[in-house]
Amino acid sequence: MTGAMMPEGADAVVMQEVTQRDGDEVKIFEGVDKTGNVRFTGESVAKEQQVMGKGKYLRPPEVSMLASLNCPEVTVYRKPTVAIVSTGDELTPLGEPLEPGKIRDSNRYGLYAQVEEAGGIPIDMGIAPDDEVETERIFRAALAKADALITSGGVSVGEHDVVKSVLARLGKINFWRVAMKPGKTAGLTAFRTENLFWIAGNPVSSLVVFELFVRPALLKMAGHTELLASDLQSHFS
Repeated sequence: MTGAMMPEGADAVVMQEVTQRDGDEVKIFEGVDKTGNVRFTGESVAKEQQVMGKGKYLRPPEVSMLASLNCPEVTVYRKPTVAIVSTGDELTPLGEPLEPGKIRDSNRYGLYAQVEEAGGIPIDMGIAPDDEVETERIFRAALAKADALITSGGVSVGEHDVVKSVLARLGKINFWRVAMKPGKTAGLTAFRTENLFWIAGNPVSSLVVFELFVRPALLKMAGHTELLASDLQSHFS
């Protein structure tokens, strides 16, 4: 029986698959070394050995290990809640007719999926118009519900780009504009204990800025220690 106690005096186990029983006799077709197919007490985890440290992501193997050690509960970081707001009068929600001069609000859905993939809990706050008063109201409502806020669009220097001025009133602007393309107009504002990430409305910029700036921040909020993607080298022939 797999996992059974060894009979006293035995020092090895022969697998049943390489044997043949004939009455009271057993034929063995493969040899076995001393202690072969034997697991010793404490072999998997030694006494006082650290099994998992802070920042360890609990995947199915880790959960199974905890169960084997009779740990029904462990202390974990909670998933960060992330409010997502698209901005701009030109945006049209899914399911509504697309009028001339309008575009689909695609970034909000992409960001929603990225937040989920990063282990966060997304909160869809809809579309904010190109109006400072209404945009600030929506942002404040979002921050009352979430640990972080991601805004898409309205972060450049155009007449209708109101996001920067609104976020400047809400908190301290840590940075605005990055020496990269796409994603030049990315920014970060600190509001109480929450982070406000502002992303350009260009769909490619939205995807790239999230991966480079937002995802590492969300991972850190969730207790991860490995925040950046691994560098891979490739060779072309």
